[in-house]
Amino acid sequence: MKTAALLPPPPINQREDLYHAIVEQLTDGIVLIERHSLCVVECNEAFVALMGCISVNEAKALTAYGIFAASRGEVEGLVQKLCEFPAPVHQEFMFRRGDNSLVPSETSSMVI
Repeated sequence: MKTAALLPPPPINQREDLYHAIVEQLTDGIVLIERHSLCVVECNEAFVALMGCISVNEAKALTAYGIFAASRGEVEGLVQKLCEFPAPVHQEFMFRRGDNSLVPSETSSMVI
């Protein structure tokens, strides 16, 4: 018979380190955008490469208006839609890279 011992969760800083290690290894681009300013607050290296940026800091200088190849109204409409639905919203978008080329992207977005 096997017995599982319940251990206390690791300290928050260890959990954050684990989270960052996992997100950085993903091949999918991950980006967190602040809901009111629409500024990028966090992203992984896959997102940096997708957007044609040189560094995470360059990608963090982007806003949703610069990422999506869509009008301001369309971007704001997506944010409104996300705020109204508790479940993830799946859509296809064109992203605008740093060199102004467009790249199709399937997105899964939600408010956290």
